[in-house]
Amino acid sequence: MKNLKKVHPQTIESGEKYKHKLHYLYRKFTVDFFTMPLDSLPKYASSLKFRKQNAYVMSLCLTLHVNLGLSLRKTAQALEDLYGINISHTMVANYCKTAAVLIKPFVEHYQYEKASTFIADGYSAYPLAAQQFALMDEPLVFDITQVIGLANDDAISKEFRPHKQVVERLNRTFKESYRCTCGYDNFDGANYSVALWVAYYNFLRRHSSFGYKPLNAHEMIDNAQNMPGKWQILLYLGQQTVLELSPVFGMPM
Repeated sequence: MKNLKKVHPQTIESGEKYKHKLHYLYRKFTVDFFTMPLDSLPKYASSLKFRKQNAYVMSLCLTLHVNLGLSLRKTAQALEDLYGINISHTMVANYCKTAAVLIKPFVEHYQYEKASTFIADGYSAYPLAAQQFALMDEPLVFDITQVIGLANDDAISKEFRPHKQVVERLNRTFKESYRCTCGYDNFDGANYSVALWVAYYNFLRRHSSFGYKPLNAHEMIDNAQNMPGKWQILLYLGQQTVLELSPVFGMPM
């Protein structure tokens, strides 16, 4: 406001205030994303002691909501219309939160093949993120290859653009699942929703570029005859991971 008073009135009327640096965007993050616990538990998750329903109904909820991208209300409606199962959309949400609590540790601690190269566009935040990861107590060091522009004007873009396109396709796939949520009210909602989607994308979804197979094969999941059965196997594997990481069994959380 002090700088605005110094600007000549004719400059203001001409719409050239930007020349005097009067517009400034400032963002202050109150969350340390680099120290956020991966295994945080959402509130209001229900237990696995079913009163009226069972584990199969829970896995049906996960199939309709996560795999098919139905909203919570449409999932509840589909259960009633297709199977005659009458539950509320709130109960569907509670089932999903409970599943996320169990499955997320398995997904986060799974021994994936480690990649040493990170393909990105020219956004300046990616190199900064790499620096922060390198400064952690347990450094995570990786190389960043930036693909600039939309045309292959240089050798790097020509070589690595197909890899970048894979990431862009992943983003479009995630947005399809995000639209039905109408946004997240809090971190817990985003936490459980993304955790389930990542589990689906990594272990259940068949990828055309991967021979219509899941990205990560697991014998128990592959032997399940249908998708609800695969979700139940994921719940079991999550329970086993929680037990292995539990301090009761002599291992740190």
